[in-house]
Amino acid sequence: MSNFKRKYFEIWADEEAQNLVLKWILIFALIIILGESASLCVLALRHPDLVAVSEKETKLFTITPPKPDLLRAELDRTVTAYVLTHYNWDWNTVEKAHKDASKYVSDKFQKAFISSNEDQVKLAKEKKVVQRVYLEKPPEIDIEKMVAKITLDRIFSVDGIKATSPLSLEIGFEYGPRTSDNPEGIYVVSEKLITEVEK
Repeated sequence: MSNFKRKYFEIWADEEAQNLVLKWILIFALIIILGESASLCVLALRHPDLVAVSEKETKLFTITPPKPDLLRAELDRTVTAYVLTHYNWDWNTVEKAHKDASKYVSDKFQKAFISSNEDQVKLAKEKKVVQRVYLEKPPEIDIEKMVAKITLDRIFSVDGIKATSPLSLEIGFEYGPRTSDNPEGIYVVSEKLITEVEK
């Protein structure tokens, strides 16, 4: 009787044999999961190869950190774009100008930026103000202090009467994520009017 071989379904029914099979299945599944996890980590940490294809040649791009001159040019471009967007408007476009300028503003400064512009929007619409600004000279940028000083010539027009006045600003900035709205990744965190005494 002891030499009698049990059939397969009888072995499967046996609790001890069933537990052994389940243990091996679990071990096999864990090995597969760990292998896949390791492969995913390796792939995620690899830098993708960028390839440029044109009619004349196919070339592999190599990523190099930006040079100080390039960073300064980006800062100059961003600060200039922010100021010209923020301060060029008429009573019909003032809200749109401020909305367009807000893409350069840090999330930390966004609330203060909106509240500081509310009175200007109200006044511009009531008095039908037109404002244009022009750069007097390129921005003075201090990369270490993360501050830019910019001087503008400002022209007002109220009910057809025009006036001019200089506008000097000190703009604080920080680096942030590069996005489709702000590809430079430079965000305004403060804006201060510089008086004649301070200059």
